[in-house]
Amino acid sequence: MVWTHRIKSLHEFNEDEYSNLTTIYPDCFNGIITLQETKLLGDGGPIEVMSMQNNSEYIFMCLLHRYKGNNIYISDVCVPKKWRGKGVMESAFKYIADYYGKKGTYFLTLTASNERIQNLNQKKRMKIFNKHDFYLSPTHIAISGYGSDDSSPISVSLTNGKQVNIKSGPLREEGFASKYIVRDSDGNEFKVSMDEIEACFTKSTIFGHSQVHCPMKKTLKKGGKRINTRKGVFRHTVQ
Repeated sequence: MVWTHRIKSLHEFNEDEYSNLTTIYPDCFNGIITLQETKLLGDGGPIEVMSMQNNSEYIFMCLLHRYKGNNIYISDVCVPKKWRGKGVMESAFKYIADYYGKKGTYFLTLTASNERIQNLNQKKRMKIFNKHDFYLSPTHIAISGYGSDDSSPISVSLTNGKQVNIKSGPLREEGFASKYIVRDSDGNEFKVSMDEIEACFTKSTIFGHSQVHCPMKKTLKKGGKRINTRKGVFRHTVQ
């Protein structure tokens, strides 16, 4: 198999091309968003589109938003059901990290949605993204226009029923998976793993205590590995 990776500006797409790309959406989201609707996301700020094809079949897509200069916010991540578990997402995120790492980007951020679609819930999404080195951020950022400074602390519910605040993390300990330091309502601090986290919550003066998409971040290595590109196209041969 030869997988073709491509990143290009949303404004380079025409309606037919974008409609063809988003035929994979029903496997990931409720409904399909049009090209014109997508252009209005993030208050109309610049958006790039990452896509992958196996021959002529689309097998991955996501939207990429420039946020505060050195941070790329990833949204609308979609891998069709038939291609899950085949290394598609790993290949896509590696390409994104290499592509933007060369451009001086320090962070990739995304959110694990709390929507339930086709047997995917928030906990499963967190574990999938964590597998690709995205970690929970202690602070929820209200990404309105992808430039907002509005933020609030994140609390998480655990498998034992407790609700705690994330103080710091992730920590890497020999013999253990990544863990976070959390604090309960009595001020007690302890460590929890990603497997123990069920969902994310935040407090708002408007909405009160509510479940939110879990903010996750990946730090890019400075001076990441260079790859040969030709007009944003990268070919990856899969054995």
